[in-house]
Amino acid sequence: MRFEEPFRIRRNLDEIRGMLGIPPAATPRALSDDLGSIYFSTNRYKEAIEEFRRALEGAEGMTAEAEAEVREKLAWCSFWTGEIDEASALAAEAKRSDGVRPGALVLEGRIALE
Repeated sequence: MRFEEPFRIRRNLDEIRGMLGIPPAATPRALSDDLGSIYFSTNRYKEAIEEFRRALEGAEGMTAEAEAEVREKLAWCSFWTGEIDEASALAAEAKRSDGVRPGALVLEGRIALE
């Protein structure tokens, strides 16, 4: 499987959900969040940013904690691509959420050190 093929990855994620018997409505995370996480874990930050933004656009089904997690990952992606102001703003948003995001605190410290 190549990461350059997002539609194939989406189809594969749907097939996995089908095999596990997980209905799409029961999944609390957006498919874009799952695909963004794959890109994030492989250091493909620009593609991850696109997917995380797409996930946040359709965030009405997300819990506050899941949305904060996506914002935190988006902040890290922005940091690694050199968009420090954007990363700082997103980390502050993730930190203000209901759940404490340790990664957002670490990112703020990293930005301060840089």
